[in-house]
Amino acid sequence: MTEGPLLSADKTAQRLDMASSTLWRMERDGLLVGCRIYSKKYYTLESIQAFERRAMAGEFARPARGAAAASAARKNKAKRIPP
Repeated sequence: MTEGPLLSADKTAQRLDMASSTLWRMERDGLLVGCRIYSKKYYTLESIQAFERRAMAGEFARPARGAAAASAARKNKAKRIPP
C-alpha cells in the first residue's frame, strides 16, 4: 500500500515533462512508485520528488556521443590556455 499524496499519471507526466510511456518505463525500472485506483494510474509525490532530486544531481546524465561529443571536444579544446 502506498502512503502520502498521489499525483495522477497526467499530472506526473506534465510535472516531469515526459510522456506517459516514459513514466511506465520508469516505474518498471523502479524509479517511480505507482498504484492503480479504479483503473487510473497514480504516482506517489515522495517517489516523484526523489526522482527529481536524483535527476538534478545528474545521476541519469549520459556522456555526449556522436556529433555532440565532437562539438563539446572542440569547445573544450578552444577554451584551453597554453602554458
